[in-house]
Parts: sequence; C-alpha cells; structure tokens
Amino acid sequence: MIHRFDYVCTIIIRLMDFKFKTITEFNDYFKDERTCYEFMEKQRWASGIACPHCGSTKEPKKVVARGKLKDIPTYRCSETQCVLPFTVRTNTIFQGSKLELRKWFQAAFELSASKKGISSVELAARIGCSRSQHG
Repeated sequence: MIHRFDYVCTIIIRLMDFKFKTITEFNDYFKDERTCYEFMEKQRWASGIACPHCGSTKEPKKVVARGKLKDIPTYRCSETQCVLPFTVRTNTIFQGSKLELRKWFQAAFELSASKKGISSVELAARIGCSRSQHG
C-alpha cells in the first residue's frame, strides 16, 4: 500500500513541477477540488480531451455529476459504440481512490518540501486523513 502511495506522489511531483515555497502558496493556488481537476485536465489532455475508454477525441458531452462530486468536470463519450462516462481520474492511478485529488496533491507537496522525509503517520496528520484512506 505504501509503495503505491510513494509511486503516486512521485508521479504528482513530476507532473506539477512544484514552484510553491510554502503550504500557504500551495493552498492559495489549489483552493478547491475543482481547481485540482482542472489542473490535471490541462496536464493529461493538453491537446484536447480524449475518452480514456475508447481513445476518441470527438468532443465529449458534459455531464452534470451528482452528490459529493457535483462540482467535478464529468464527461460522456460522444462515440455511439462507447458513450461511457469519465473524469480526468478515469484509467489513472487516482481512479477508485477515496482520497480527494487535492489531498493527493497536498501529500505530494509535503513530500517534496520535506528535506529529511516524512512518516506516513505525520503525512496523514498534515493532510487530514487516516492512512487507510490512501488507497
């Protein structure tokens, strides 16, 4: 479990190329979950949204998500053979994680900012989650 978490954080750190000096700067930039999703969309789909199920680059339909994820950009493939829903998390290491994307990003920041390393217990306390939520 921890090995997977380390791998995830390494990917996020590379992806984000952190330029933040403090947690305050980080929190100012990634102020909410939607901002994190939009940031990840720009990284993953720099040349346009592609369906992670079939690979179609045909303009997807925007879907109104419900419940807890109502502010998260959600799409449905426009290909008649596919029409599956997806978000930027689909078919990534973040798919199925109970942890918010913002907390994954914060964990990566904390790891990259720590000169001597950080224990998983300390990291969980800093980002406000239990260790069992990581997966």
